[in-house]
Amino acid sequence: MSLFFKPAASLCMLLSLNVLAEDLTANHPPKKSLLTEASFLQQVKYNHPLLALAYLKQEAASAQRLEKQGAFDPIMKAGSGFKRFNSSAALGKVQEVVESYFSVDFLSRYGIRVRTGVNLAIGDIKTPTYPTGEGGEYYVDITVPLFRGAGINPESAQESKAFLREDQTEHLLRQTELLLLPDALNHYWRWVGARKKKAVEQALLDTAKFRAHAVQQKIDKGLLATINGIEAEREVQKRMGRLYKAERALQQAAYKLAAFLWLDNLIPDLTPKPEQAPLTLTKPVKYSSHDLAQGKQQALQNRPELQILDLAKSMAKIDRQLAENTLLPQIDLFVTPGYQAGYGAIEKGAEVMAGVSMSLPILQRRAKANIEQASIAIKKLTIQERQTIRMIMLEIADHFSAVNTTYDRYQAAEQELSFAQQLESGEKTRFEYGDSTLFLVNRRERATGEAKLDLIDVLVEYHQAVAGFRAATGNL
Repeated sequence: MSLFFKPAASLCMLLSLNVLAEDLTANHPPKKSLLTEASFLQQVKYNHPLLALAYLKQEAASAQRLEKQGAFDPIMKAGSGFKRFNSSAALGKVQEVVESYFSVDFLSRYGIRVRTGVNLAIGDIKTPTYPTGEGGEYYVDITVPLFRGAGINPESAQESKAFLREDQTEHLLRQTELLLLPDALNHYWRWVGARKKKAVEQALLDTAKFRAHAVQQKIDKGLLATINGIEAEREVQKRMGRLYKAERALQQAAYKLAAFLWLDNLIPDLTPKPEQAPLTLTKPVKYSSHDLAQGKQQALQNRPELQILDLAKSMAKIDRQLAENTLLPQIDLFVTPGYQAGYGAIEKGAEVMAGVSMSLPILQRRAKANIEQASIAIKKLTIQERQTIRMIMLEIADHFSAVNTTYDRYQAAEQELSFAQQLESGEKTRFEYGDSTLFLVNRRERATGEAKLDLIDVLVEYHQAVAGFRAATGNL
């Protein structure tokens, strides 16, 4: 994903222009494509500010990793200086010399240090501190740790942990997604359900208006009593109030959904329009025990919380390994082969310096404390890992139960709607034969409408439960 961040003033201007554009298009909204679940999720994943912040954390971790790798960058040193000093052979006699040097230092991840370079002293005598031939001295200096610092050292440990922290930010990004997307889908399905509910209320109102007109015609012809007209008009007003309430619910759902809709460059998208909501939704499907077992297995592989804890444990193991290495004696082998050239150089030009150095703290309390702290950290992370796995398994089981429970409720709601429609149809037939009243017909119609609204609520809850199950298994 490519993000371009503008200065605060420019961003404020863009936001203002966006709000103004939304106001200008309130009465003449532009035609926009259907906002499906897939397209909605894609827009949230690519453009939401929370994920943009998570990407910045990832970039910051990469920069920190690059900083730790800088410990292994070659270092070039060069210098030149002039000396004027008193001769040790003849006091009071002035002697002069120009000393120059050039070297390149390397540090390997194993802990081997290499330095190569040249020293050159030009003057009427050799420098008293570091004699060389007039052609200079060329050398290679190698220091090899045998115990402490061999294979692991503070620099390599910091680099390894920086790589692990960089990996952690990728899982933290995924964790942010799995927290954001289910919440976004909950609002999405409420918005979809609100549009379907408004359509139900609109159909009920249209039916009431049509009946009121028909009743008034019969009243005018003297076929019905005036009280039937009052009953019909009362029902129109009642259903009109319910339609206004549904309209307000749809508007509220759209505003809440708009909080998740952003364009490129962190510009907020327009509030979604009712016609963008899909009216046809897939029917619920019951999950099997195989789906539950498969979901649990996928969660162990996909859930970022477990990956984050595992990487934290790896970092603690690096700390313990480094502390254990610190307990070892510091024994280094060093060798410096060299070659002198020109007048005054060593015979045959070859020279060498080699030896061994050793140091060992007596009590080693700092290293022992670091080992103990790292071991405690590993134990804590192991306990947290077990607890997290337990919570994930329970979360999956809960969403699995929610999916199947809403499936069963949907079946019951469908049956209830079927019965309500049969009762409504029967009541209308009775009314046509004069065996019922308009009051009862209205009640039957409202009962059918309530059954449709209940069915929509269950369908919305089902899709929300499915989103929760997908997020719990790490598949959202």
